[in-house]
Amino acid sequence: MVGIMIGARYLQNDFFLATRGFARHYTSNANATTVSVKEYLKEPAKLIAIPVTNKRIYIYHKHTSDILNDSSRIIRFERWINKKSARIWDKLNQSPKSYNKKIVSYVNRLLDNTPWTENSLKSIPGENYILKRVTTSSDKESHLTLAQFARSQTPLTSKPLSVYYPSKSMTRDSVLLELRKLCIAGMKYHKKQLWLCLLGLPLTLPVVLVPLIPNVPGFYLTYRAYSNFKALLGARHLQTILDDQTPPLTFRDVKGYSEIVSESNTITDSEDQASNSKERLILNERLMSRIVDVLEIQELKSDLEKVIRQERKRLQLEPETQPHPSHQDNVDTKRK
Repeated sequence: MVGIMIGARYLQNDFFLATRGFARHYTSNANATTVSVKEYLKEPAKLIAIPVTNKRIYIYHKHTSDILNDSSRIIRFERWINKKSARIWDKLNQSPKSYNKKIVSYVNRLLDNTPWTENSLKSIPGENYILKRVTTSSDKESHLTLAQFARSQTPLTSKPLSVYYPSKSMTRDSVLLELRKLCIAGMKYHKKQLWLCLLGLPLTLPVVLVPLIPNVPGFYLTYRAYSNFKALLGARHLQTILDDQTPPLTFRDVKGYSEIVSESNTITDSEDQASNSKERLILNERLMSRIVDVLEIQELKSDLEKVIRQERKRLQLEPETQPHPSHQDNVDTKRK
């Protein structure tokens, strides 16, 4: 547990130091294209930027199942394993036995200490996992696997990937900066954590010899290795998108998104643009609920709750940094 907490703190500090200049980009962007919620929902794949503090944002890749590469046997096998593992975990979670409840509680505490940026990267499918949306010379849209895209002899144009962000609270440059830092820090951290989990697995084998006791450390390290691998694939895919512009990025806002973020964020531009400005929490439970409703991303609620818990705890550990005044009531409630 200590190792995981240190690793989480390492990534958070590394990511925080890398984004000190982010506040300078938190300015108005009046020229951003704003689309209706209906048009936003019609897109099969998109990136969503959610402000967390005045220096950090959460990136979420939302996609429909029809653009996933179902022809891959590896992907189908992975889905089968995930469903089977979920059933086993649910069975353990519902067990009335006291030692099973203790195991579930302990594992949940460990998972709650993993960095929230991992969830962000895991939402981005690996390049082999998602189909390429392209148009041919006849302007016909097609969905191709990565191998088909690479072998194509005809000219293909990748369909743009939209990045939705609250344009009244941040700029395109600030979002691009965060995307770049997310993939760089993510590749460095998750590659290291993947190897640590794999190296630790053999040490759990003696537990298998103990009758009636499940190899919980082995199962946990296996899951953590898988999670770090998925985050690493997401970081690599994000780097490919940024470096090769395949697909190219287009920046948009959703009607109503900027307004709810601006209402919550009462920090002045001069405060945010100051090089020595303090980091302040923007995302809270109330704003989170409004964001997931407007953008229809209810599946992200538990992840964003984890973001709020971790950021609130991190900011409180620094005496010179206090949560944003508009969130003080939430902090006081949490303490009680």
